[in-house]
Amino acid sequence: MRDWDQVARERLLRRGLDCRDDVVAELGAFLDDACQDLILSGIEPERAAMLTLERAGDWSQLARGLRRLEEVPVERARRLWIPALVNAVLAFGLLRAATTFGLEPFVRLLDPVPLVVYWQWLPALPVLAAVVAWWSASHGGLAREQLIAGLFPSLAMLALFLFGFVVSNALQLTINLAAREAARAPVPLSTQLPTLGLYFLTWVVVPGVLSLLGAMPFIRRPPTPSIPT
Repeated sequence: MRDWDQVARERLLRRGLDCRDDVVAELGAFLDDACQDLILSGIEPERAAMLTLERAGDWSQLARGLRRLEEVPVERARRLWIPALVNAVLAFGLLRAATTFGLEPFVRLLDPVPLVVYWQWLPALPVLAAVVAWWSASHGGLAREQLIAGLFPSLAMLALFLFGFVVSNALQLTINLAAREAARAPVPLSTQLPTLGLYFLTWVVVPGVLSLLGAMPFIRRPPTPSIPT
């Protein structure tokens, strides 16, 4: 007879999941019952074992589902949210320091507001992204969690960019409607696009690319536990 508990454990370990003993026991009992039903129906034991494994379904999908169920919020915070927030706080803190200590930014006059870029801040982004990607990986973070942690300042900037765009246009429309000044309609989107595109490129795309370049060498899959013999 097969040790169905061991079969279930090995199948999950090959997919990077080391389940608790009670979960393995439940899976083993399910597989054993299914195999016994096939044997009682007249199928040879070896054939019944093969059919049981075939009918067990996608083990990779099962492992993903069990991983989500077993995942502790504190562990996810350690792998993703803590390094991501540290990255964002340090990145925006350095940007704030650049403005506070009077570093000379790059300035380009645009309509209606100038484009201001603190280029001295940009080299820090790949370094921070590399550190937090390594941090996430060292705590067992998945590749996507490591990537999100590394890109978090740019993702936050993208959210602020979209929020500011929506709010500024809604506010201008509200003011015009309240003042009943039809002649002062909001600036058409086609007129705003060049300026918006330049801001998006400067404050979202370029920092994101730099963070990605810093994080990529440190992004790795978590180690797969070895199968006991």
